[in-house]
Amino acid sequence: MTESEMLKLMRTGANRIDAEKFGSFIAKRRRDRKLTQRELAEKLYISNKAVSKWECGLSLPDIALLEPLADALEVSVTELLHGECMPENTPDSSFTREESAFLMERLEEDAEERRSVRKQAIKKRAILYFLCVGISCMELWLLYREGYRFGILADQISMDVLLAVILPIAFGIWFFFFIRERLPGYYDTEKISFYADGFLRMNIPGIYFNNQNWPHILKAGRGYCFLVPILYPALYFVLRLFVPGDVLLWFGPFLQLIVVLSGLFVPITIAARGRRSGDGRKKVRSLQ
Repeated sequence: MTESEMLKLMRTGANRIDAEKFGSFIAKRRRDRKLTQRELAEKLYISNKAVSKWECGLSLPDIALLEPLADALEVSVTELLHGECMPENTPDSSFTREESAFLMERLEEDAEERRSVRKQAIKKRAILYFLCVGISCMELWLLYREGYRFGILADQISMDVLLAVILPIAFGIWFFFFIRERLPGYYDTEKISFYADGFLRMNIPGIYFNNQNWPHILKAGRGYCFLVPILYPALYFVLRLFVPGDVLLWFGPFLQLIVVLSGLFVPITIAARGRRSGDGRKKVRSLQ
């Protein structure tokens, strides 16, 4: 089979491979076999991080692992590459080793392109994040340095401002650099109201995470982590100028609570619900 025929096979033929479907199929079969990512990795003598990357579509297994992986998931290599289980009476459409190698090479090229795009996105987010940190640090320095002229003491700044600035900056490390850009496929088929990543966990009542609302949730979280450290010191300064000290002393802790907690979860909830409503309207229009 020539390369052009193989490319046609990949794009339009019965053996077409969908890289995203490939990862979702691995995740589904692993759960059906009641295997954890670590247990599957141990069967293949690889790290569980490699399995996680396969399921998220960030990388692909080496061709030498196709048969062991298919055996561990109790499917054929053809089913593995198709990303679905075939009925028993389905005509044989098995890939030869050379065809499998070629297809995996093309998939790896696609994965490499996605990794390159992801690196560029991380660089842009890094610029925004460190710009945010730089501006907020400058504002805090000005508050500490010039605050005494307006009756703002250093210990008041530490108590009233630092928490509302430091927490979003800390969350920003996760939101800007480490959080997944795409959820595993089972989030789209099951109703899952939490996201866990190591010791970090996000759980919002009434919100089911999926790959339709996840990009909007990420934007809302990153917007919070970028804007709050910049805007809060300026807001605090304006309040100190125009709000009586006794009132601000009483109101300050509540303002911090609103900014630190509600400021994060309310935008995320609105983003997730708004996306869900928008998708529902699109479905209604399509039915009409």
